Amino acid sequence: MQNQLRTKQLRRRGCGWGLQRFLLVVVVIVLVGVNGLAWMQARAVTHFVSPGMPLLPIESLSLGQRMQLTALGVPLPRPENHFTPTDAGVAYETHTITLNDSEWLEGWWVPHR
Repeated sequence: MQNQLRTKQLRRRGCGWGLQRFLLVVVVIVLVGVNGLAWMQARAVTHFVSPGMPLLPIESLSLGQRMQLTALGVPLPRPENHFTPTDAGVAYETHTITLNDSEWLEGWWVPHR
């Protein structure tokens, strides 16, 4: 009689551990999935698309496209500056720093007043 009772207790404990392991695996999978989505969203914000890509209005997108934008992030075009300090009435000089044959940096030097 005591052996049967002991066997039932061990089965219950084993079942409990199995449930705890299952829940732990589910929680880990959910956390990895949420972190993956956050990584994709962050990448979409920091990596620009070509300026010629139009952004479609959200109303014209299908449900699948909306879900894709929600999961992967909205593609942002690279920002461009079309103004100079002259537009604000400030004198400036343009300086270019050559990095290599195909890349360079350009900046403005604005003298102190």
